[in-house]
Amino acid sequence: MNTIPRFLPAATFLVGLAASQPAVAATADDPCRTVSTSDVAAVLGSPVKATHRRSRGESASCTFRSARFIPYLTVTSYRYDTVAETSAQYRDELAAYETLGHVKTAHVGGIGDAADTADGVLYTRKGTAIYVFSVVDGTPQPGPLPKAERIARLVLAKL
Repeated sequence: MNTIPRFLPAATFLVGLAASQPAVAATADDPCRTVSTSDVAAVLGSPVKATHRRSRGESASCTFRSARFIPYLTVTSYRYDTVAETSAQYRDELAAYETLGHVKTAHVGGIGDAADTADGVLYTRKGTAIYVFSVVDGTPQPGPLPKAERIARLVLAKL
């Protein structure tokens, strides 16, 4: 049984991305604007009643909440200046995530330029953007992963 709290590996990945930002980076997309509430409602199966926006360093996050506490979706975005920089950052952070979080990532095909999952969280890269999708719907991980994949395909198709 994995004794690492479910959020720890994702938090490790996100902290690593924020801590290793280049001195001058492009501005992260605002997921509260790039992700439509109607798409989220369709994926979660429940209307979105509230959104909560957060910015930390070079990242921007948005949590989409239903009328109940669960289900909800959190999307975090990062933006870099070049595709090469984005690709290197993505690769380095996945490697660090596996080392620090002690959780193996798995490739997911057909989403963006790259997509990987670990512990029910979906990490994606497209062009100069990295998006992280986490769905909580009351089912054990990786149960919500198909919902994260579905919203990721919708969002990344618009980038």
